[in-house]
Amino acid sequence: MSSAIQQIYSPAVGRPSDTDTTRLIQCIELVLERLVPPRRPQDRDLPDCSLREFHALRVLGAKGRIRMSELAAALDVPVSTASRTVDRLAAKDLVRRVAVKDDGRAVHVAFSRRGGAIHRYISRSRHAAAAAMLAPLSEAERRRLLAALARIVAEDERITLRKQQSKSNDQK
Repeated sequence: MSSAIQQIYSPAVGRPSDTDTTRLIQCIELVLERLVPPRRPQDRDLPDCSLREFHALRVLGAKGRIRMSELAAALDVPVSTASRTVDRLAAKDLVRRVAVKDDGRAVHVAFSRRGGAIHRYISRSRHAAAAAMLAPLSEAERRRLLAALARIVAEDERITLRKQQSKSNDQK
């Protein structure tokens, strides 16, 4: 690992113990398991989505109807790859393409009726599961937990940005 990358990963407070790291992984895995709802009965026999397809659905759920180029940027893939991903999702009746009225070449991607229903089901299920996990905590404990998680996410975003900048500078 280069010294520049090592500096990016150098913790400001101190290196966590292996026990702490292992416990964090176990806790995150458990939380993630609980945030994944069971399939709706009417969807049990349908094919699974790939990781990229799932990520595309997550982006669409967060942003709503978006241009294909915006989806490609969010997925960090070429537009052609995003388009093939949308083709597969459309074949599963999860998304649809919508022509942009002002621009004959542009295409929006939106949930299909079925895709929207699944997205709402997953969102409601995840919200209920998260609420149940937070319920035993006092308000002060919730604030501390959420502040710590926000700090972890912010630090990860900072590291990712610095790695991208370092990679970009190396390519110049």
